[in-house]
Amino acid sequence: MFRMTPLSERAKTPEERLMISVLLQQIQDCVNGHRPSAIAYIFEDSRESEEYVFGFKHICQYFGYDHAVMREKIRELMMNKRRIFARKIRDN
Repeated sequence: MFRMTPLSERAKTPEERLMISVLLQQIQDCVNGHRPSAIAYIFEDSRESEEYVFGFKHICQYFGYDHAVMREKIRELMMNKRRIFARKIRDN
């Protein structure tokens, strides 16, 4: 069975911890708040995403994660959150 090492266990230096913090905040903002800037950060393919030290693709690559798999997992989280919200509205 495939098991990913949690990002927090991979971050050893202050710079790596900052990279993880940036990524996790963007994921949280995307899933919980559906902020347009967070959605763009994660889902738009840009040169900056690959080359900028705090870019989504760069951080994923740096820590050994496939950015496409990460995007799919984030999409799943977003969809699950929407389903739960819709169920709450329907049940009230």
